[in-house]
Amino acid sequence: RAIVYSGALVLLAFVAWMAGAKVDRVVHTNGRVVPSGKQQLVQHLEGGIVSQVFVREGDTVTKGQSLIAVSALQANSSLGEKRARLEGLSARAARLQAEADGGRFVAPAGVAAASPEMRNQSDAFEARMARLGQSLRVIEEQQAQKRQEAAEQEARRKGLSAELDVARQQLTLVQNLLAKNAASQLEMLDARARVERLGTQIREAETAIPRLQAAALELQARAAETRAQFRSESRTSLADARVEMQRLQQEIGADSDRVRRTDIVAPVSGVVNKLMFNTMGGVVKPGDTLMELTPTDAALVVETRVAPSERGAQQ
Repeated sequence: RAIVYSGALVLLAFVAWMAGAKVDRVVHTNGRVVPSGKQQLVQHLEGGIVSQVFVREGDTVTKGQSLIAVSALQANSSLGEKRARLEGLSARAARLQAEADGGRFVAPAGVAAASPEMRNQSDAFEARMARLGQSLRVIEEQQAQKRQEAAEQEARRKGLSAELDVARQQLTLVQNLLAKNAASQLEMLDARARVERLGTQIREAETAIPRLQAAALELQARAAETRAQFRSESRTSLADARVEMQRLQQEIGADSDRVRRTDIVAPVSGVVNKLMFNTMGGVVKPGDTLMELTPTDAALVVETRVAPSERGAQQ
């Protein structure tokens, strides 16, 4: 009888537990673990050809670690070409500065004295200075000639003035002799003609002297103008060269950034979740996504799909 009572009590307890207890149901389904935040997309601005892949899907990477290398041939070529042009412009600017200042032509900072650019600009400097010197020599020779002619006219004037004094004395003497019937009228006319002729020649010399002196001064001014024009042209060209140098420096900075961006690094520490380019030679278009990174500091959740009939007891 005790056994029967015990069994009955156990049965009643089980029935009571079944009436009030909640039984969980196990549902089997497929899913994936994803970060609770957004994936970090790794993209490339300019695009190019994949030259090397350093990671695989599932690899853990740290911020700044190299992920993919993109060919930099075009960027490097453009950068090298612009640096060469900048070096040539620097040498040209130094040459123009020397011309504008009338100083010596020396290699600027960053340009080797024996470089082809310096040799070319040195040749140009010497040629331009030679042309300027030749032009100035022609003007100076003309100026010297005018001064010489003016000096000759001054000497001639002095000589004629001395002759005129003698001629006037002779004319006075002939006039006195004519008054005493000791000289003929013809002698008096010859003496008077000589005085008038010498006076005319003196006036011509006196007129020529200031004209020749003015011509010499004009040539002196022309020489100064030639120098000033030469320097002005050099300064104008120098200003243009500096503007071009500034533009090239900006482009070189942009190209340098492009070269640096050919080594694509991890923007954050994380796990390579998906790799879009995993072979060398792949063509990356500008703005293409290269891979997806799951940041290591992001909380992980499970994404899955469950049939509606199996979701009743889920919370």
